Amino acid sequence: MTLPYFDGVLFVGFGGPTPGCCERFSTCPGSEAICFVKAIIGERPGAQARLAEVAAHYAHLGGFSPFNALTLQQARSVAALLEVQGWHVPVHVGLRYWPPYVRDVLKTMVEQGLRNLLAVILSPFQCSASWEAYQQVVAEGVAALGKQGPQVTYLAPWHTHPGFLEAIADTIRQASAPLGPGRAQEAALIYTAHAIPTVMATGAPYTQQFA
Repeated sequence: MTLPYFDGVLFVGFGGPTPGCCERFSTCPGSEAICFVKAIIGERPGAQARLAEVAAHYAHLGGFSPFNALTLQQARSVAALLEVQGWHVPVHVGLRYWPPYVRDVLKTMVEQGLRNLLAVILSPFQCSASWEAYQQVVAEGVAALGKQGPQVTYLAPWHTHPGFLEAIADTIRQASAPLGPGRAQEAALIYTAHAIPTVMATGAPYTQQFA
């Protein structure tokens, strides 16, 4: 079997507030956390109360998110692993709601001569707010490049991949280790996930994949 040839890998993620300007607003709304949440929920009626509430959550935890730094580290690690295996393929990160934005990263990749990309959506579970929304952002970025736009193929859903499952299991082992074998064996394990609207869940495999 002949494997498909990709000359670049694009990690597509949600993003999170990090120090510095988000480059979205002509006048800064006040903090990185507020800019981040404002970009997500927009200007719809009643959004301001929710904006303040979520921004306060970030402020309580220091105002920023580790998501971007961790994702960039993942990209570097994957690029290094591919290099060891003989695949000289650059790995880029494009985010929906914080720099580096998907559209800008796609432009950079095209300028580097990359034309056939493998996109990895950094969400293990599928619904319109995750996979479909990420694909839409990528499609818009590709369309903006016109005839120079790259060909994008998506990695298959990975919620059952052994590496992902082992990472979750390892996290549980580390968290339960201080309890000792006896208490850890008896402890209840509670899984949580983002809540999504019932209508969205009905038409997507999100709930089943998480279960």
